[in-house]
Amino acid sequence: MSTVALHKGQPIALNTLWDAAEGGAWKDSGLTMPASLQAHAEIAKACFAQLDSDNCSRILFAAFCGVSYPHTGKLFGVMGLIGLYLAHASGFDKSFQYSVLAGSILSRTKGNSNLAENEFQRHIKPVPFGDIAPENEDVRAELKELNGVARGSVTHLKWMTSKGYIPAIAVAVRATPEELITSARPCANKH
Repeated sequence: MSTVALHKGQPIALNTLWDAAEGGAWKDSGLTMPASLQAHAEIAKACFAQLDSDNCSRILFAAFCGVSYPHTGKLFGVMGLIGLYLAHASGFDKSFQYSVLAGSILSRTKGNSNLAENEFQRHIKPVPFGDIAPENEDVRAELKELNGVARGSVTHLKWMTSKGYIPAIAVAVRATPEELITSARPCANKH
């Protein structure tokens, strides 16, 4: 599932999600991954390896959401919430997501009780880039040089689309829950 927002006919935001059982972006696509994305692919592989292979839940992979400047984080929140609503309505049980950005939008939610690990959300073990051991030495060196950490979670979509969780999304994007819901819900319903 992908959603694109246009402003005056130009794309300004993109949200891309797919079934986690399908793996990465390049698997069985017939396309060749650019070598420049090899380090990112290794990070993804390390994060995906933390999914419980015995869990038979339908898990959505929240792969990417981005908004071009000067558009605000509110649009990021709306795009993300549209995807969550669509995934839940499509029968997915959980959402898997990770971030490789150190100063990401999620840092605004630090300490938010709505995002604390609970029975609806399980945080994956942080993945330091330097701990990833790809076969390619150049990629291994790139990961060590980047010196980052991927952080993520697996969360029930029923929780992510609830009045208990949406306030945390709103804090992250500097919006009110009502601003997000009143924009996202009609868009998701039209799908």
